[in-house]
Amino acid sequence: MTIYKKNKALYVFIICCMFFSCSQKQKGVEATYNIEYDDNDFVNVEKLVSEIKFIELDTIHDALIPDITDMYICNDRIYCFSNSQNGYICVFSMDGKFLFKIQHVGKADNEWIFLRAMSINENEGKMYLTDNWGRKILEYTLDGKFVKSYKIDMINNLENYHDGKYFYSITNPLQSLRKIDNNTDHLINILDKSMSHVGKMIDVTDNSSNIMEERNNRIYKGETGLLIAPTLSPTIYRIEDTRAVPYINYKYKGNKMSFFSHDDYQEAADNNEFIGGRDEQFYSGSIVESDELIVRQIGYYNSMDVIYNKKTGKTITTKFNSNIQNEKHLSKYFMYRSPYFSYKGKYYAPFSTQLLGFQDTFTKGYIPKELKEIKQKVDKNAINNIIVEYKIKM
Repeated sequence: MTIYKKNKALYVFIICCMFFSCSQKQKGVEATYNIEYDDNDFVNVEKLVSEIKFIELDTIHDALIPDITDMYICNDRIYCFSNSQNGYICVFSMDGKFLFKIQHVGKADNEWIFLRAMSINENEGKMYLTDNWGRKILEYTLDGKFVKSYKIDMINNLENYHDGKYFYSITNPLQSLRKIDNNTDHLINILDKSMSHVGKMIDVTDNSSNIMEERNNRIYKGETGLLIAPTLSPTIYRIEDTRAVPYINYKYKGNKMSFFSHDDYQEAADNNEFIGGRDEQFYSGSIVESDELIVRQIGYYNSMDVIYNKKTGKTITTKFNSNIQNEKHLSKYFMYRSPYFSYKGKYYAPFSTQLLGFQDTFTKGYIPKELKEIKQKVDKNAINNIIVEYKIKM
């Protein structure tokens, strides 16, 4: 078993995620997509990504957001969430101009102790912020105006999404001391607007409390509805009211990749060690669906991506930038970021500038021409953060 331990590669930003999942399927329900992939499906990312563009975010004081945990785009606005400084949201135009900031730390109705997640419901025109420490969910308009807060008794919730009728709350095994018990043997609690518990869904069999991942999210906006991406599970689910229906099934048919076992996950949790996927892999909780493509990330430290074209049925694998590529020096693939979101036919991801500020032995001679101007601004401490935009041609 390979357990990812702390080493010099840890400086390549680590976002630890503490969710877990299962591969249980609803009986009698077939998935919409069955995606098979193997070792011969690989395509270099340089051949896939085109029209790459770097959106520099405004550098005024209120706009500074060095760590972007999550992002969402709607109404030609980029909503950037950071869980640093107890959590806050900065909103920008599509060209990076700062619009407004939401940051209210405290114990009043419109304030939070520590924000763990942001979700947006475009149809409602609402934003929902999860204050895990304060045990409440805060509702804001997409213009940043406070609406109301909801008290939530459960402590095992790190992310919530409201669909107009129900809240879907992700469970967290850390709250049960890294054990799967009756509070954490399912991935999602279903709550109504009175915060009454009305159900649960997606049984949990594997403990993913110590899995390292690129993203914290498990709930995503899909093209046909709300998607749930359980860590470790080859199945992606679509929410239909109070049930989770299998939507995408993944099956690896090659022999070069090996996946962590059930015992590996539990041993990591028991020993409080982190699994990052340097040699073995795992299904991560990151999924992006556009009208044409489905992109799912596999692994973390040595991650790869499976891309499926819904129109042609073609499947490929590729490697966007991953931590292992930056282990000794800045990777030539550094600017190719795995997508966080799709919007109007393009794909978007946060682009941290931190590595560009490392010592010359790490960066000199490895800066792509597209990043040279950004590197100069980093050296002068004259840049905020960047969103990368691109197309995927497949």
